[in-house]
Amino acid sequence: MNFSPIRGRQVCYRRLGCFTDKPPWSGIPGRELAGLPSSPEYVNTNFLLYTRDNTMKYQKISATSPSTIKASNFRTHRKTRFLIHGHLAGADLPWISKMCRFMFHTEDVNCILTDWRGGSNGLYTEAVNNVRIVGAELVYLVNLLEKDYGYSPDNIHFIGHSLGAHAAGEAGRRKPGIGRITGLDPAGPLFQYTPTTVRLDPSDAKFVDIIHTHAGHLFFDF
Repeated sequence: MNFSPIRGRQVCYRRLGCFTDKPPWSGIPGRELAGLPSSPEYVNTNFLLYTRDNTMKYQKISATSPSTIKASNFRTHRKTRFLIHGHLAGADLPWISKMCRFMFHTEDVNCILTDWRGGSNGLYTEAVNNVRIVGAELVYLVNLLEKDYGYSPDNIHFIGHSLGAHAAGEAGRRKPGIGRITGLDPAGPLFQYTPTTVRLDPSDAKFVDIIHTHAGHLFFDF
């Protein structure tokens, strides 16, 4: 077991550090949810790399197995764009991999799908808590790329849909110097009107932009 709960208010994981359920993470107006993130093993964040050298079949890379990166088509001369899905979705959805292929028509990039369906397929409130694990996993990989390959965070672009937008924000909060974050319809419930620590914010990267494509309201939207 690689974690230790502390008085029911904090949980710590060897690679990713500690997470608390104290405010502003819970117990504030607009964010009355309780609970802590699931374990990294449960969330099971996977990074699936597409490049112009492998447009149809991804290569799975991992910061805990650096040899997978060395053996992959990841190249340091390219910019790297991470695509991060939201609640009740997975990185195998056709539109996500198609986004990579559309990029390759105009630019030579490392396109990495961030698959965290283990932590996103349950209740919405549980997925909200698990966003923090995804953000920490993204930073763990970015730190390794910086350390082992001299890869600058300025070359990183996180693109997150719904809850994935806030996972990108969490990564940017943890790792100063990220080049860009794009939020695609960032999730509203349990994020709207909350402190900047909790949600995607303009301070989370050198450039942050938001694209709204759906103006509807969920039945529990605030």
